[in-house]
Amino acid sequence: MFQESHCRLGYQGGYRIELTFDDGRSGVVDFSQYLDRGGVFARFRDLEYFCSFRVNHELGTLTWGDEIDIAPERLYSLTRRPCWTTFALLFVLRSALGGLFERGSSAGPAEAVRSVRHRVLTGV
Repeated sequence: MFQESHCRLGYQGGYRIELTFDDGRSGVVDFSQYLDRGGVFARFRDLEYFCSFRVNHELGTLTWGDEIDIAPERLYSLTRRPCWTTFALLFVLRSALGGLFERGSSAGPAEAVRSVRHRVLTGV
């Protein structure tokens, strides 16, 4: 599932690596979530070490030296994770702006901005 000939890797800066799988699935995985896990993942705090990632052909997964590897299934799932923050923001914007342009609405752009700002800040 995860072989160099079937997967492209691209360093995106910081702790982000872009992965493209053989089925066309792709995404940028942010490995900063591993920084607080400790153990072998404490090595990720050294950005130079983190940037030494490669595909291990025997294991068929992303590895760092001979110490750290992450299962290809896990990497695949991380590229599929929807960005709920983006969906939530779009929903809030749609909700806030939807009523402002209905027939008979007297709300102007300033009110729209205040409404969106309030909803984003309060989570309402």
